[in-house]
Amino acid sequence: MINKFSEKIKNIILYLKLKKYFYPHDVLLLILAIPVALIFKLVRPIILFRVGMIDAGRLGHLALGPYLYLSNMKLYPPSNKTIDVFFYKDETCNKYLSEKWKNKVFICNFFEYVDRVNKWFPNYKKDFIDLYVNVENIPKLLKMPTPIILTNEEKREAKKRLDSHKIKLNDKYICVFNRDKSYLSKRFEHDFTYHDYRNADIQNYLLAAEKLTELEYQVIRMGVDVEKQLMSDNEMIFDYAYHIRDELLDLYIISNAEFVLGINSGLGALCTGLGKDIAYANVAPLFTMKDYPGSRDIFIPKKYWDVTKSRCLSLTEILNNKYELIHHAGEFSDNGIKLIENTSEEISALAFEMHSRLNQTWVEETEDIILREKYNNLIEKYNYKYSEMPQISTSYLRSNTYLLES
Repeated sequence: MINKFSEKIKNIILYLKLKKYFYPHDVLLLILAIPVALIFKLVRPIILFRVGMIDAGRLGHLALGPYLYLSNMKLYPPSNKTIDVFFYKDETCNKYLSEKWKNKVFICNFFEYVDRVNKWFPNYKKDFIDLYVNVENIPKLLKMPTPIILTNEEKREAKKRLDSHKIKLNDKYICVFNRDKSYLSKRFEHDFTYHDYRNADIQNYLLAAEKLTELEYQVIRMGVDVEKQLMSDNEMIFDYAYHIRDELLDLYIISNAEFVLGINSGLGALCTGLGKDIAYANVAPLFTMKDYPGSRDIFIPKKYWDVTKSRCLSLTEILNNKYELIHHAGEFSDNGIKLIENTSEEISALAFEMHSRLNQTWVEETEDIILREKYNNLIEKYNYKYSEMPQISTSYLRSNTYLLES
């Protein structure tokens, strides 16, 4: 038993060395964590202590993980006496959001070492709380009121910062954002190029932005460490992401937008966490946002181009071959699939549809209803519940009826 325990200590020290975290305080904290983990196990018949990890380095995980956990605890509280504690993995991508979660749950990074010790023992899953444990109920969990609420003091501070940057927000504005490779390549050493198929060109959102200003919206481009600027001479369009980075303003600006025109990404998850209505363009993989639906969200997917057949695939072809489950650029290539970005016109139509729906001026003709019923029936055959997903844009179905072909 002692030999086995010492072997565990050696393995963890080797792990720390490989991760370049081998400092005296790491070893000390690991040693201090051992009695804490043992105490947690001893009192388990009376109180169950669980340790959870919050991925603070990725905005989507930071925004939605704790949200889902808190909603789950309200709707499905544990039957036994349970105390959950958490630690942050990686440097936080938004300190204001991190601090907000500290006001909701107990977070201390010392528990990372307790979690490592717990892994040495059997039944580790009993000692770990998974933020996404109730995945099948995510649509229901996200209907709970958002716990991400700015205080009056934070709102006053945000307004001061807007003034200092000489930014004037109109009473009516929307946020626009894309996804590119810049953020991940600058923030992490890990190679994320296998996710590049999810990226989209911000200039393809420009036509939509221009059309929205004609509807008297101000348009604010959001994001962090963006690859290129949204080029426009329109004074109603401001590229905040290219010129400014302020973590408080990121939350404040999005939380007060009329709606959001974006893409499935970490920033999109933050918008969901803030309770905003989202029009998703360039969605890939096909149903990747099915687990995070807003009741009024709509989307348009990228097109699946078959290189061999030299045409776009229908939904039946995509779902029969399970191409919607591909999450790696190499797999798309291996299957002869190239994802095609939405056109400027398609994104503009999506934005107008979202505006019309929220203002209750959107009208669906009989043909639109038939197309939607056909789409809903088709995806239900493959066990995708349309009632628990954002709706596909009606304007997109009108222009791409090939999707519904057999």
